[in-house]
Amino acid sequence: MSYHDFEKTPDEDFIQSVIDRAVSLGADIVKYAFKVNSHEDVSRILCVTAKNRDKKIVAIGMGNLVR
Repeated sequence: MSYHDFEKTPDEDFIQSVIDRAVSLGADIVKYAFKVNSHEDVSRILCVTAKNRDKKIVAIGMGNLVR
């Protein structure tokens, strides 16, 4: 099951709710992709993904390289 936001990376609680909802609906694999606009966005995606390492997750940060 997948979720995409092509404009922003939401807060950690929202990302967690995406994971929880997909799992509750029976998803074998949860995929989410967010537009990253900063290093903090990348960090947020990685942090939530790490907290859910017991699940099968594909996490994608979309956008240009932030320098």
